[in-house]
Amino acid sequence: MIRHVLDLPYAVIASRRNFDVLGAEDIRYWKHAHSIISAYYESPLFYTDHSQFKAVRWLKQNPRVLGVAFDVREYNQFHKESEISFTDHRLWVQTGPAKLARVAKSKIVPAGIHYDPVGKIHHLEFYNMIDPTVQSSDVVTTQKVFTALENNYTSFEQQGFGTLVKTFSIPHKPKSLSS
Repeated sequence: MIRHVLDLPYAVIASRRNFDVLGAEDIRYWKHAHSIISAYYESPLFYTDHSQFKAVRWLKQNPRVLGVAFDVREYNQFHKESEISFTDHRLWVQTGPAKLARVAKSKIVPAGIHYDPVGKIHHLEFYNMIDPTVQSSDVVTTQKVFTALENNYTSFEQQGFGTLVKTFSIPHKPKSLSS
């Protein structure tokens, strides 16, 4: 259990908004994954399509940690993105998770899941905690998260993290309406 590894109450915020554009098999997979992984956390999953007040209240019960997947862009959602550096590339990512952690006065624990194809097992790795309340901005906090993840992500080429660079090298903007 993740909460036992960290020795901190841990929960995750997840998205279901992309279900609108996924095939039936992918939707079944992610619904099943959400139901299983929730058992590994202190709290049931928080979802981005719900009010964030519940997540903030939970996080404010110190010390608490909220996990977030930065490699997701939600369908038909246009969250503010900021430029950061990752593996010598410019990426455009949300800083909302950093803001959520700062507002809740919660620490961020960067984590990566790496697949070992030889042993056919996933390894969960945690990196040094980041305190968003002492950073100069949510962009700086987000950059620190990506910097913490950078070295290990580049060490696991079989993961296909190149899609992260491809997907996020261009800012996500709403499509303009044509007349």
